[in-house]
Amino acid sequence: MKIKLYNNYDSQLLREWKSLWNSLPYATISNSPEWFVSAKEAFHPNEVRIIALYSEMNILLGIGGFFRKTICTIPFWSIAGDEFSDKESILIDYSNREAVALFLSAIEGSIPLILTNYTDKTLQNIKRIKHTNIMKADENLYVDFHEGPYGNMKQRKITLTNNRIKNNTHDFSCDMKTQCDIAEKKLANLQVAFEIEKNSSKSKKGRMIFHKESSRNFYTNLILALQNNSIVTIIYIDSLPIAYSIAFTNRGVIQTSQKAHLSSHNYFNPGRILVMKLCDYARSQNNSTLDLGRGSDRFKSSIATRREDLYTIIVSKNIFIRVPLLLILKLRSWLYTMLVKYDFFYLFYKKLVNSTHYD
Repeated sequence: MKIKLYNNYDSQLLREWKSLWNSLPYATISNSPEWFVSAKEAFHPNEVRIIALYSEMNILLGIGGFFRKTICTIPFWSIAGDEFSDKESILIDYSNREAVALFLSAIEGSIPLILTNYTDKTLQNIKRIKHTNIMKADENLYVDFHEGPYGNMKQRKITLTNNRIKNNTHDFSCDMKTQCDIAEKKLANLQVAFEIEKNSSKSKKGRMIFHKESSRNFYTNLILALQNNSIVTIIYIDSLPIAYSIAFTNRGVIQTSQKAHLSSHNYFNPGRILVMKLCDYARSQNNSTLDLGRGSDRFKSSIATRREDLYTIIVSKNIFIRVPLLLILKLRSWLYTMLVKYDFFYLFYKKLVNSTHYD
């Protein structure tokens, strides 16, 4: 096996990348070529690095695309679009210890690599590699339908939501654009989603996503590139859009990515309606699970049937860079845990996080 480093991509490399993505069970939306290209075009990083692992017959075995960023004056290689990624970002056979070790050995010099959202399953062979530090950073929640049509959602909550929809004078509707819909219709829904978030409860709490043009461009690029793997849903009351959800499909699983609703319509539980609609659609596609994505909150926890720990990995041959970077990330994680319940302090935390920037 051998390593090749690229500073950019061409059509041939993207074709090889897509072919590998279609064949490996470890493929995620975050390690697809569409994700990397969408992120590069949206965020315009000054420096890009693509690490590719080939067999002796020049067959692609693993690949990952990275942007150079800085946190607290420390430069590092980050996965493309790291702030939006929920899954593993390197496309490789994680059961092949030799391949994983050789891939990570390609990290050059003293500039570390930070990998996020790795599970116990994909972490096993990485743990055995020198020059790595690992920390638990988050968790991913799931709804398994064998526990119920909406996971652990209480029947009284389901009944209450359905009754509030039925027993009122308002006209409710759900506009879900799925894999079967053309890109233009999804992009129209995406523009509505951007408008919803401006006045959403999410925005008022400092948790907005689409206030940055680069973030809006990234999701626009991604929806266009992954037309057959994306779902954009809008909930309306009397023709007024009150909630949105963006989700992706991969290997028979729907994974939620972003959602928000107008707090002025909390009485109708628009967030719960969104999740119920996605569960209904997932079951209609014979899916057994709805992936609620990275991060835990009270609502997710109330309906989730299982959890999966997510880990961050720091790879560097220089321990005097690796350990301080680990401490910075642990501090940032601790601050998030402490401040997320308090909107004013959470806004301060967001400013600290935004000090991470592209070189």
